[in-house]
Amino acid sequence: MLRFCCKSCGSLFLPRLKFMDGNKRYTRSFGLTVLELLQYGTIKDFANYLNGDRDLVKRIHKQSLKAIQKNLEHGVFQT
Repeated sequence: MLRFCCKSCGSLFLPRLKFMDGNKRYTRSFGLTVLELLQYGTIKDFANYLNGDRDLVKRIHKQSLKAIQKNLEHGVFQT
């Protein structure tokens, strides 16, 4: 992801883009693709398939599991 430098203070920052979730370094679409593919294989397999970092795929999966757990605790999750 491209970073920008502030001309006045010199600090680096990421641009805010509609298709990005917060400060994450991947798009929503990529995250959803990873989660969809993980239904059919392992983290390692799809990290290799997507030419991505195994830790990134693992982090996306872990965040998804945390969101599901949070929804279950609050009774929001519907099947």
